[in-house]
Amino acid sequence: MSVGISELFEMLDWNSDEETQKKGIEEGSKIEYISIFMQPIENKGIWENCAKIIVQKSDENLRGYMIFLLEWLQDANWPGFDIIYNRIKIMPVKLISFYYARSIRKAAGIEDEMWLVYLASLSTNKELYESLSNKEKKIIDNYMREGIEFSKNFD
Repeated sequence: MSVGISELFEMLDWNSDEETQKKGIEEGSKIEYISIFMQPIENKGIWENCAKIIVQKSDENLRGYMIFLLEWLQDANWPGFDIIYNRIKIMPVKLISFYYARSIRKAAGIEDEMWLVYLASLSTNKELYESLSNKEKKIIDNYMREGIEFSKNFD
């Protein structure tokens, strides 16, 4: 990498000019270990460009980051939400089903109803829904109507 992380984060900031952000995305795409792009707490203003870097990675490269990607769906107002959401929607069910079920249980445990709505919207994929246990289906069923309405924004 030709730039350091601090400089890269400055380039990715939404306050940087478009050309600088584009160059930052190009530089960031060269980084193999993408955990530094998972909603860095240092600057929310880089999240959208971080999401653009993340979604370029292969399904296999994203496998180890699934729990973080699903946690990104906790708030639809977070920068990069839509980018991550649309990437998750096209991932193979076998890759995400374990982490999806785990996220449902976590969201229910902390009573995060909006996160459950966003997770339910992914259940419009019948195969993903069928991969859930009966307990997880029961949780998600409570949010399915809102989830279906939400998912229409992304179709």
